[in-house]
Amino acid sequence: MTKNGSNAHKQRIRAHAAATGLSYRAAARVVEHADQVLNGHLEWVAEANRAWQLRPEAIADEREYYLWHLFDEGADLPACTQACLYALVDRFGTGDRADPCEVKCTIDELAAATGLHDATVEESLHLARAHGWIIFTAEGEYELVVPSEQIRIGKMSLEHIDEPVEDGAAYDRLRERIAAEPR
Repeated sequence: MTKNGSNAHKQRIRAHAAATGLSYRAAARVVEHADQVLNGHLEWVAEANRAWQLRPEAIADEREYYLWHLFDEGADLPACTQACLYALVDRFGTGDRADPCEVKCTIDELAAATGLHDATVEESLHLARAHGWIIFTAEGEYELVVPSEQIRIGKMSLEHIDEPVEDGAAYDRLRERIAAEPR
């Protein structure tokens, strides 16, 4: 690396200087300004995308979708785990990324919102994670997911692999061992 960037960056400046007849310094200013404009545009696009996904009607749709699955598929979860997930749904859109299902919440905040002991909240989150209803994404951040949707996406991804078996003999031996297991 050079002081102001990579050799590729210097090559871009030299090429711009040669193409425009500018001095190296003038070309460097133009290239750096263009990079700043591009980075600013990319930041603007990311922020616009986040705003679009976090508009109230989008969050309401995601909330309804998640709760429908939670009440249907998650009916066997303990009441305290359901309460934690329900309280997390109320925090849709508070995470650092664009997905409205990503939430930011501390254990203490969730305990206050649910009325549960913080140890109960923590264990409820671990149980929700074990059942596939939540993913820990960062310190104090969670992504709420629908397990059946994740399974469906995983199955679709497997179906799109052109040649899933690399060593047919090894795979056949393993399948025979599986079939021989007592059930």
